[in-house]
Amino acid sequence: MARRRSRAIPLVALAVGLFGVAACSSATSTPAAAAGATGAGAGPVRIAVQIAHHKVSPADAVHAVHLGDQVVLTVTSDADDEVHLHGYDKEIEIAAGRPGTIDFTANLPGIFEVETHKSNLQLLQIEVK
Repeated sequence: MARRRSRAIPLVALAVGLFGVAACSSATSTPAAAAGATGAGAGPVRIAVQIAHHKVSPADAVHAVHLGDQVVLTVTSDADDEVHLHGYDKEIEIAAGRPGTIDFTANLPGIFEVETHKSNLQLLQIEVK
């Protein structure tokens, strides 16, 4: 009785090879990834916000960072205020014309608002994924 060669192994190898190529080619870039944020080994993700005449710049921003990223948030205002990062419960007092900084590790996934307490402004949102 003649033995038939199985084609299962070459087909499995082909499928694994195609999947590997597809997985590599499907990577997408986010603003945080473009800025060099690739996890705990990369430099910090820096976010800067300014408040002048009760207006936030940049306005209505959502900043995407990766889980594990080190984040440095700097806020400068033309008035004394208090800045609060929700979810991480980080608060700082800022003096008019002097930048204030919140440093944290993005270790909680979700979307977190950053607001001022005295002027009641939403500054931005940080999306950790």
